[in-house]
Amino acid sequence: MRVRFWGTRGSIATPGPRTLGYGGNTSCVEVQCGEHRLIFDAGTGIRELGLLLMHEAQGAPITVHLFISHTHWDHIQGFPFFLPAYQPSTAIHVYGSPGQGRSLERVLRGQMDADYFPVALGDLSAAIHIHEFRGEAFRVGDAHITAMYLNHPGMNLGYRIRHGGRTVVYATDNEPYRRTLDELGRRAEAGREFGGRLDEEFVRFVAGADLYIGEAQYKSLARPGGNTTGPATLTGGLTAKRLELFKEAVPNLTEIAFLVNPVYPGVREGLTQTEVAGRALGVRIRAFEVRDAAEVDSAFAAILRVRPDGLLVMPDPVTSTHMARIVEFAAKNRLPAMDGRRQFPERGGLIAYGIDYAEHVRGSIRYVDKILKGAKPADLPVEQPTKFDLSINLRTAKAFGLTIPPSVLLRADHVIQ
Repeated sequence: MRVRFWGTRGSIATPGPRTLGYGGNTSCVEVQCGEHRLIFDAGTGIRELGLLLMHEAQGAPITVHLFISHTHWDHIQGFPFFLPAYQPSTAIHVYGSPGQGRSLERVLRGQMDADYFPVALGDLSAAIHIHEFRGEAFRVGDAHITAMYLNHPGMNLGYRIRHGGRTVVYATDNEPYRRTLDELGRRAEAGREFGGRLDEEFVRFVAGADLYIGEAQYKSLARPGGNTTGPATLTGGLTAKRLELFKEAVPNLTEIAFLVNPVYPGVREGLTQTEVAGRALGVRIRAFEVRDAAEVDSAFAAILRVRPDGLLVMPDPVTSTHMARIVEFAAKNRLPAMDGRRQFPERGGLIAYGIDYAEHVRGSIRYVDKILKGAKPADLPVEQPTKFDLSINLRTAKAFGLTIPPSVLLRADHVIQ
């Protein structure tokens, strides 16, 4: 697969000196899968792509597959200027959702109505084939494309493309349901709960992709731009470090059960890092998936059948909600357990290593203070965490008959006697 960005802007094209870094054209991304060209959205960037296609073809027939996420202007406004559409030897397959009460073809015809544009859609020389999304997957050659509806005004689709062992997800203009359904119809908590379930579907849709294409909230960590900044919690590399500390604290570990929520962002990366670290340390990692309360119970049963030496927990909302149950399970089965949150050993788990969240909150307060004193968020760098917390519960260690090595205890920030 080869991915090329022809347009990265939203709302309106903004060419000029300030947009040289990423370009000023609106949405258009080309994904080449073998001999097939897939185009995602037809913002103003598709004009330049069309010129390149004409140059490469040198008069030969052109076939393209155009996937429209939604029909807001910034995602379709370049199509009337797509030069291959004016060539009789061109075939254009257009995929997308029907509009609200109108077919996809009728929506595309609308922007090329005589009141807006001198050439009608039906007057284009290319053979244009419209494929409306009705829940089924699309296939282009060896490329497999699935779609799901996203939360955005109008009918908005995200696309997942799989080809040659690689996966790309193109999903723009998505707004978390849990932040909108509580206001819609005054649903409050019920709306947030239902919205959370819908958001989890999106996380599952994106999970495991090699490349996710969506919106960015800041340009760089050093100079974020816009109105978004603050202390970050980007800690993907911590999972391997946790395993190293766990093995040092409990040297006889040879097989560890790893509780993970596969739909949570960063889990695939964390699992891979942990498995690599495990091989280096001579520890086998066995992952057990927990998406909800029912899967926590089934994971416990599966772990008992395996009888590992220890339990490692990947921090996420599910394992946080059921932390007390996890601690109880570990204690009942005399299973040394490690998490990434200090509350874990405070509740009876053996050990935890992760971000110092108290420092994280203090960092947020410092940002608020600077902004209230006149600093611009765009000029304040995004801070990555630099202070981490190692907590150990010696009462739990004693109950399990474990002796924590002095080399680990001396590094602990909190020791529960």
